[in-house]
Formats: sequence, C-alpha cells, structure tokens
Amino acid sequence: MKEFIPYQEALALKELGFDEPCFGFYNNHEPKRGPRGLVISGYQDHNEETEGDDLICSAPTYSQAFRFFREKYGLHQYIKQYYGEKFYFQIEDMVHPRRWDEYTVEMLRSFNESTSQEESELACLKKLIELVKNKEK
Repeated sequence: MKEFIPYQEALALKELGFDEPCFGFYNNHEPKRGPRGLVISGYQDHNEETEGDDLICSAPTYSQAFRFFREKYGLHQYIKQYYGEKFYFQIEDMVHPRRWDEYTVEMLRSFNESTSQEESELACLKKLIELVKNKEK
C-alpha cells in the first residue's frame, strides 16, 4: 500500500517519538495480511511491545510522517518534478525566529534523481530520519 510508510521506517519513527493513532499497524503475527504484516484496522493506537522479538507498531501514512517532522523538529520537505523528468526533494530547517514575524530558513539538503514520486517520498523520509538521529547524538 503506497499510503503507508514501510515497516523499518515506522519503527524508526516510533524510536524518534511518533505516537499518534493510525489507520493501520504492523503486526509480525499476521504477515499474510499485507506487506510486512500491515493490517488496516480503523483509526487507533498500536504502539506496543509483545513477547520476544514480535513487535506491533503503528503504520503512519507519509502525510502523518512528514507532519511529525514539521511539528516536532521544524523540518519541512518538498518534492518536485522538474521538466517532466526526475523527482527531487529538499529539506528545510525552520530556525527559531529572530523576531516574531521573521524566520531564518536553513536549506539542509537537496537530493535528486528519483524516477517516481513514491521513490522520492521514501528517500526523503529516510533522510529526515537520518538527520534527526544524527542531530540527537
């Protein structure tokens, strides 16, 4: 399902503090229900640990994940397609305002050469996770 972020990125978001209700969740007990055990169940919270290596975690949509980075970390992402060719993404960090009406925007990265919108979204999400993890070290 293209709307939901992959399992590994869902686990990484959980580690970064994502804890919002989602329409789906990943459940290692039910791997045949979808990719990596994705279960669509209605809007609820599914961040819980079970016995052993089994883990149930929320499966956020890309929209929820990008909103999480905007609201919690001030990181804004943009995905663009230039001239009908490749897709590009860039990430901006909204640095604290110098005055109440003025923000300083720091361009963190600009990456390119994805062949589809979905590929660019996933690459951008992975880079956001990496940036936050490196920033917290």
